[in-house]
Amino acid sequence: MNLITITLGTLACTLQAQYRIDSNSLQPLSSERTAAQVFQSARTIRQSIQGIDSGIAILQLYNKRTLGREWEALWYDQFQVNLSARTGRITCITDWKKTDELHSGRPMPNSFAIANEQQATVRLRELLQISGSPENVELRNLRLTDEQGRKYAVASAGAFVRFRSRRLVGPYCSVSIDRFDGKLISLDQLWDYHIETEEPVLQANAARTRAEQLYFANRVESDRYPMNPEVPELIYIRRQGGYGSVATPLEEPIAQLRIVFSVKFGPDQVFIDAVTGQTMGGVVSKERPH
Repeated sequence: MNLITITLGTLACTLQAQYRIDSNSLQPLSSERTAAQVFQSARTIRQSIQGIDSGIAILQLYNKRTLGREWEALWYDQFQVNLSARTGRITCITDWKKTDELHSGRPMPNSFAIANEQQATVRLRELLQISGSPENVELRNLRLTDEQGRKYAVASAGAFVRFRSRRLVGPYCSVSIDRFDGKLISLDQLWDYHIETEEPVLQANAARTRAEQLYFANRVESDRYPMNPEVPELIYIRRQGGYGSVATPLEEPIAQLRIVFSVKFGPDQVFIDAVTGQTMGGVVSKERPH
């Protein structure tokens, strides 16, 4: 036995002293991340966000209904990181210590580290980078809350990516931070996707005709909006429900995206596959015609 073997063995024992595997945990497959690898990743994330490296982490591998097999690393009442067992990509981060602090009746501070949208954007992007989000991620729905009577203020945003200048609808990220100190509250993301079709074959006018047929067949006359005059937007989506389409099962761990025309009828949308001309579902807004 040489010095390298002894050192590696000591390191492994040291790591195992800092985590334990839950008795209900599944066994990782040969192609999946090991408990030691997951702990190292989760520990690094916690150090980056909380600045803490203490306590025992409880690790569990389980089947998550929406994302497939996933590891969870939990420091009780402190911090939680979820990672894809297959890719090791972070799917969720929750700072439970921060969450408890926000709901403990803390007085509203007189000033904030995150005072405006520019500061919020900078901080949110820092956290997206730490969490492994794509470099070309774009923020949307940025909100700064400071409502009277609330005990805290939050900055939150969603994020999406583009492929060939077109939006990808399905992969996502949502993140929120405490405006008082700029620290993370929670982050959820899903960036695992595969693009099945990239370029349109169908003409936009043909997509509009097909969408109108579906819209009229599925909405009664008093519940219809007129078709919007602009050229339909090309986007990438996974199959949605509605308008004769069956939604993609939530169990699909990798979003299978196809290029579609988004044909709008007021706030409603019908998605037409830009290659096959088939329906890919759509959106029915809660806002209805008077």
